[in-house]
Amino acid sequence: MIILGSEQHRALLPDTSQVSALVDATPEAIRAQFLPHVANRILSRIQSWPANEPAPTHEICTGIHLIVSNHYFINVVYITRRGDGATGVRTVFLSHHQSVARCLVVTTEGTVIMTKEYRAVRQQTILNLPGGGDQGEPKEVALREITEETGCALTPTSQILHLGRIWPEDGCVDAPVDLIAVDNVVPDKAFHNIQEDISSVSFIPWEEWRSTALSGGYDDHFCVLFAARCHWNASTKKLEVNGQFQSLV
Repeated sequence: MIILGSEQHRALLPDTSQVSALVDATPEAIRAQFLPHVANRILSRIQSWPANEPAPTHEICTGIHLIVSNHYFINVVYITRRGDGATGVRTVFLSHHQSVARCLVVTTEGTVIMTKEYRAVRQQTILNLPGGGDQGEPKEVALREITEETGCALTPTSQILHLGRIWPEDGCVDAPVDLIAVDNVVPDKAFHNIQEDISSVSFIPWEEWRSTALSGGYDDHFCVLFAARCHWNASTKKLEVNGQFQSLV
């Protein structure tokens, strides 16, 4: 099977036995193959241009030539058209995620949890804040990822704070990322993560973590976003947030 797209995208689809393909797919076939939020995401890029309107000067997607997907990723090859009549193709990398969360997790001891994780898109191992994408609402996804990646447990005094939603710039996902801050979790330093892409879990004292984050010392660019808005109050043992946020407890 030939998988279209960049070398970077092909590297993320190593097992072609688990890959499915739709050729010249109709909207009906796409909706039958994918969950509604994924099908809508694929079809939303297609544009039509009324015959009585001036031709667009920019390139637009007018149809779908090929969709190659597995359980994790989707490559969509769109048919494109420009105002001068030229046609072509454009490959877009999508995901199945309904919600994507990145989490600032602070323990009862006032340490920030980071994971040492291999990022396939960057093709390198970095210190990373817990998080990921899955089906469900942001709070549900965030707590699931925290448990799976760190083994930590919430306490009755834990806050779950939604700081907002942003679009990432690193090409890792095609969905907005919810920024979730959680405090007063109980660390499990004996936890051994079973996920192949995470090699270790680190517990970094708050002041050390925040200073490093604000100076750009972490490859995970979400660190500076959290560090700029959050402060750990050692007296109350709670996170305090600058600006608007929503409590999800």
